[in-house]
Amino acid sequence: MGGFVYRVSSFLYRQMNQLLSEIKDFLIFQETLGGMLYQTPLQVKIPASLQDCQTLDALQTFVQHTMFSTANESLVFGTGHPQATLMVIGDAPEEGQDEPFTGESGQLLEKILGAVQFNRVDIYLTNILKISPKNNKKLEADKVKIYLPILIREIELVQPKVILCVGESAANSLLQKSGSIEDLRLETHSFMDIPVVVTYHPAELLLNAQLKRPTWEDVQRLNRET
Repeated sequence: MGGFVYRVSSFLYRQMNQLLSEIKDFLIFQETLGGMLYQTPLQVKIPASLQDCQTLDALQTFVQHTMFSTANESLVFGTGHPQATLMVIGDAPEEGQDEPFTGESGQLLEKILGAVQFNRVDIYLTNILKISPKNNKKLEADKVKIYLPILIREIELVQPKVILCVGESAANSLLQKSGSIEDLRLETHSFMDIPVVVTYHPAELLLNAQLKRPTWEDVQRLNRET
């Protein structure tokens, strides 16, 4: 009985330390940002300090040195063409990734987009979260609130003509909806006056080949939106 109590206490202690560390990082981030805030059409508050970042490199450096200054994990920032016509947004980097959409899912995404004349070097790839979540599952609302302003600044700097949002969690977080992926992909949405096409995450296609046909139908709409 004593051993069980000890293990439970140790687990709770580790969880509390992790929570306190995340709160500390967030408070440091907020204190460092300071300044004025402005509102997006979706009423997301954007720190003025993010607005001072005039390039993607400056944005990455600023975020790395504030929000992630005490984090144990590395920042996985967006990558690709800084003035891309197409921006692809996922939910979060997979564990061990050093850039978005690598591995098998990234290779599959590259093939799919290449089939509709979008080469990887001409695309900007990013995720809503910049660090892989511990559970690697559904995005948590409090984490999205922290990361969404950074993503919005990325969009402002790149100024894509169309956005491809892959996965239900990413689409709902970006568009601030709560729909199923099946419903979300039925229409072209708008974010900051940019058309948004929603489809399945390439990782889902690796698990279910039947999703490749509807995904192909979705990505064909990208050219019509540019």
